[in-house]
Amino acid sequence: MSGANGVHMRRAFVGSMAAGMLAALIMLLIAYSHPSLLAREKYVSDYAAASTIRQLFDNTAAQLANQTGVAYSFAAAESGYANATFNLGFAFQDASGLVSNYSLFLQDNYSSPASALITPDFSAMDNGRVEIMSNTTVFYADYATQSAGFTAAPGVEATGMRNLSITFVTSQTLNQTTPWSYDEDGDINVTVSVQHAGGTNISNGLLDSSLAHYYWFNFTGTPGAKTFMVFAGNDSVSSGVAWVNVTSAPGSLTLSGVFPYWSGQLWYYNATLAVDKGAINRTSKVITWEGG
Repeated sequence: MSGANGVHMRRAFVGSMAAGMLAALIMLLIAYSHPSLLAREKYVSDYAAASTIRQLFDNTAAQLANQTGVAYSFAAAESGYANATFNLGFAFQDASGLVSNYSLFLQDNYSSPASALITPDFSAMDNGRVEIMSNTTVFYADYATQSAGFTAAPGVEATGMRNLSITFVTSQTLNQTTPWSYDEDGDINVTVSVQHAGGTNISNGLLDSSLAHYYWFNFTGTPGAKTFMVFAGNDSVSSGVAWVNVTSAPGSLTLSGVFPYWSGQLWYYNATLAVDKGAINRTSKVITWEGG
């Protein structure tokens, strides 16, 4: 081997060693940054699982709205307040069977395709009652009592409601009304609209949330009496509450209220979903609104 060739070979060997050491250093840095390629795949997998679980919770809220027939919407109102609106397209249908079937579907039929263990708890809806709540207020629709409205959350003395709008649409004929008396110095602005076979009755004014107020609508028809009764104010337990009761008068009902709101406040079903997917485990109420 000539001297020149030897020099070239030594240079090639040194270059190869340097390249190898550089590659090893890069791999070492990657190893310290990511414990292993399997770990990196796990991180990606966990992120995908978390995204899938979020979609599952969102879809569950939408499906519960479909099954119960109670549609909802939320929007920020004036500073410090939010508007919550609930619509019963067919007032007071008993959806407990539909909700039970959906619960079984999630647990028995959806868990395997989703590669997850899904455990719903919709037992609060077993008796035909739907509750969507915040930390101050509970909206409810109850098939057994044919009533719906806003009450204070457990342990809360007042909802803080400042606006209330109630709309009832029926094909029945209005026969008689017994209105409440408005309070000039009241703290809740209330609007009641009843659309019936003979037209539309609209009433608006201020009510004192610390007092009890009743408004009666009587309809003609058979069989039996048909009434639509509205309550607003204080129910001897808490103030700023409102509810309606319908007796034998079919129709659709919309209730809307403006309530205090602060950042991070949630509205959610009185229903729980537990999901175990990979390294992600989440048990939570089914959220309908996370604020804006």
